[in-house]
Amino acid sequence: MKHFIARIALPCIVTSLFAQAQTNQPSAFKFEVCSIRPSGNQAGGGGSYLPTPNGFRIAATLRELVLIAYGPPGSNTLWQTNAIFKPAWIGTDRYDIDARVSQADLHAWQGRSRNHELLRLALRAELQDRFKLAVHEQPEKRKVYELSIAKGGPKLKAVVPGATLPVGVKLADGGVMTPIGDRASGGWNFVGATMQDLAGFLSAGGIPARDRTGLSGHFDFPLRRVETLPGEDPVFLHPVGQLGLQVKPGMENIPTLVIDRAERPTPN
Repeated sequence: MKHFIARIALPCIVTSLFAQAQTNQPSAFKFEVCSIRPSGNQAGGGGSYLPTPNGFRIAATLRELVLIAYGPPGSNTLWQTNAIFKPAWIGTDRYDIDARVSQADLHAWQGRSRNHELLRLALRAELQDRFKLAVHEQPEKRKVYELSIAKGGPKLKAVVPGATLPVGVKLADGGVMTPIGDRASGGWNFVGATMQDLAGFLSAGGIPARDRTGLSGHFDFPLRRVETLPGEDPVFLHPVGQLGLQVKPGMENIPTLVIDRAERPTPN
């Protein structure tokens, strides 16, 4: 089978892609059973990126699978990239993945951290076995944004202890955000959010934002949407000046994942 070399920029990673998220995490973990077949749903929308209670099911391209397995841990909104893939099948051919863990591993699987490290480890093993995937990483200097406190200090309301959270989009650190206006046309209300949650939200435009505020704890605040100028970065679509914060551009050495080899898998 043919193989290829390509590069995937993963701009939200600071530490090594291959470092364990936690020191007590195993260095290897595998699914007990994993079926991989060409998908009947080539149009996309093949389910959640998150694990199921006893395994993992998705219809996805190899591009998406690599980003889940090797991309930034945590929020799956940071697994997206605008990288160009060659040949075309990497980003177009979809595969139905239906995997489950063994009964012996079920307790560990269901007690996983929000970084889903066991899923990432098991998926890496399948990609290496079934797609003959070989990768390495190399550093590359890229643009980031730094979220910090503006002159005059922050204008944030500390969360009320024991307050009931509204129904909304769940945030990584336990809070939620609810839309302002129709389809969030006016922005978002953040409830019980951390500054890391805010930095993650601002990263959704493609360029990662780093929390440099030094603020701990959870806060309630609105983040209003404004019109931006043509060509202006999406990070300015929701200006943080209203919160007594600021974002400034910076540079950071960020690992780039290089795919040395990949093959189409044989269905099973």
